[in-house]
Amino acid sequence: MSNDILLSICVPTYNGAERIQHCIDRLLDSRKSRNDVEIVISNNCSTDGTDLILEKYKNSKRLKINSNKFNLGFIGNIAVIIDQLSNGKYTWIIGDDDLVDIDAIDIICSTILYTNTDYISVKHRLLSLEQAKHFKKNKKKDEGYCQGNYFSVLDINASAGNILGTFMSSQIFRTDVVRKFNKTLLGPNDWASFVTTFPNSYMMTMCFYNSDKCISINAPLITALLHSKSWDDKLFVVATKILPEYYDYCLGLGASKIDLYNNNYLIAKGAFCHYLKELKRGGIKKK
Repeated sequence: MSNDILLSICVPTYNGAERIQHCIDRLLDSRKSRNDVEIVISNNCSTDGTDLILEKYKNSKRLKINSNKFNLGFIGNIAVIIDQLSNGKYTWIIGDDDLVDIDAIDIICSTILYTNTDYISVKHRLLSLEQAKHFKKNKKKDEGYCQGNYFSVLDINASAGNILGTFMSSQIFRTDVVRKFNKTLLGPNDWASFVTTFPNSYMMTMCFYNSDKCISINAPLITALLHSKSWDDKLFVVATKILPEYYDYCLGLGASKIDLYNNNYLIAKGAFCHYLKELKRGGIKKK
């Protein structure tokens, strides 16, 4: 880990040709001329021409590109990023379909420098690519932060797209802490449990659930692009089984129901809505 790198922003990608360039260009614009921030792209053997897009950036001194020799799967690519590629004191892993705000990196680095934090939770907004291109941030919005324990910070930023910190790009963490985590415990990304469905969030929970040095940034700093995803057909089981199990697991770790109040509400609401949708669709037979 390099002593002069404060923040490593890392993007795991697989077949992200349609979106990766927008993500990288926004990162480069936000990084500006900072020498304490690095950008890392880890290409997991894409087959759709992603490598040709990344080739355009190969001579850029402002980012580095890693190409895995074999497809390591999502968890394997994340492990490589944390254990081998990140040189920063802190690591921020974002999706190849997410766009950071122009001032996001400066705000995050300032927060890190002026606080003794283990973990930062970042809010996000959902927009289409066209909406994101024309989006203008309201500068009057509060860009301060709230500090507390891990679960209370998750609850501040709880939303339908980020229940229990399951939106990967919402998490910034101390690299050395997560590097020590035994990632073989995560298993395959098979959607069978909360551990294998949301391995990144589970890893954050296990690393920081005892920490009271966690921070929530008050204003959204990243845009998640709206589009259909390959796992959309799994939303019913996630809403009705995976997330409720994850909530109970967090309570078992010592989280209070007060700290997870918003998350609990969103889980109950989501499960009920998805149950009604499945019932209407005929996926559930009335008894």
